[in-house]
Amino acid sequence: MERGDDGAQEASSDSEIELPIPEWGSSSDEDDGVWDASLDEVAVTPTKRYGLVVAVGTTSAMPLPELEDRVREIKWESLLFWGTEHGWTTAGKTDRSDTDSGEAGAACHATPSTHTLLLSAIVELASTGEGGASDAATDLPPDAVRQICSIDGVTSAAMWACGPCPIPVTVVPICDLTTERENIPKALQDFGMAVVPGALSPHLVGDLRKRVHHRIAEAEAALKKSGSTLSLGTDEFAFYEMASRGRQRFDLLLELPAAVLTTIDSAWRSGVAEALGCDSDAMRVQVSAVYSRPGAPNQDWHSDGGHLDRDGGWGSGLPGECLTPARPYALCVFVPLVDLTAATGFTSFWPGSHRHAGLLGFGPAATALGAEVDGMVSAGTALAYDYRLLHRGRANVGDTQRELVQFLYSRDYIEAKNYGQTRLLS
Repeated sequence: MERGDDGAQEASSDSEIELPIPEWGSSSDEDDGVWDASLDEVAVTPTKRYGLVVAVGTTSAMPLPELEDRVREIKWESLLFWGTEHGWTTAGKTDRSDTDSGEAGAACHATPSTHTLLLSAIVELASTGEGGASDAATDLPPDAVRQICSIDGVTSAAMWACGPCPIPVTVVPICDLTTERENIPKALQDFGMAVVPGALSPHLVGDLRKRVHHRIAEAEAALKKSGSTLSLGTDEFAFYEMASRGRQRFDLLLELPAAVLTTIDSAWRSGVAEALGCDSDAMRVQVSAVYSRPGAPNQDWHSDGGHLDRDGGWGSGLPGECLTPARPYALCVFVPLVDLTAATGFTSFWPGSHRHAGLLGFGPAATALGAEVDGMVSAGTALAYDYRLLHRGRANVGDTQRELVQFLYSRDYIEAKNYGQTRLLS
């Protein structure tokens, strides 16, 4: 949802990841200390895990799987295990000049070469007790660098990013996120998002555009009539029915007759209900029109909501560790009413970022890693995503207003922070 700073985008990068009793599967207590058999009691040495991204530059023609296998054979003292995530970047994927956010991202120490293998790794170190990442976590040990660089064709090896949880680095093309309605729950679980092309017919898109235009005209006229001194498009405001989402970007509640809503969301409703774990008739739904005028800037990375339950584990596959995050408590589906292009702008997503609360505030890393997916889809396409997924609305640099209809579904969650209390419309 293009809701900018209203979302949960800040989190302490040194917060501990807690794993409550899971909804799906089972869990076990993690060891965060060492048992000293010479003592009568447990002697605890506090430890902390960090997620790393290791960048391996190469000019070799060695096939990616073979190179990956060779690198994964390398071990060092603090390495707990190599993660399952991997990526293969090129200059075209990583040379992004639009990283204009001022957010604090993952600690980056190396710029990938033209051909770079990115591998996730997990290290476990004695806790510094100071709240920050240990210095040992932010650099590869010299011995590990030497071993990796001894592989034929490898030109460099460096720790590229460090975070308080596993960092998704796998590049997921939007075509891999495109699915049939029956596969929506699986895509939402794995990637935190799913794309359903042609969900609405041109006729339904046209009908929604008329309703949205009428609602926008009604709200903006009421704002002028109220005598408010607000500068629409510049000042921040929040009414009961309408709120600003940054410069030239607005969110306006939209009332749809029940019969119309049932017709519109039939293409994804059952999949969303299954992902939420409830009957479709039991879901709460809130509908709004989100529109961005020409001149709307890039948003900062954010999630629409925080993590209320279990994270997705560290990916170790250790016995008893549950690697599946808690079921989503809310899901958004947006349907653009115009084709989304580089000119109109769109929404960018970080697939897999819904799994870990520790990634909040690390959004710029998605751009640097080449893991950012641009939701440039055509009018009538439904794009569903987990409320916890990191995303950002992109700038409208064209001369066409970007309009979409947003559906917020939940079991029992009620969003209370998106709008104000003062009514604008009777």
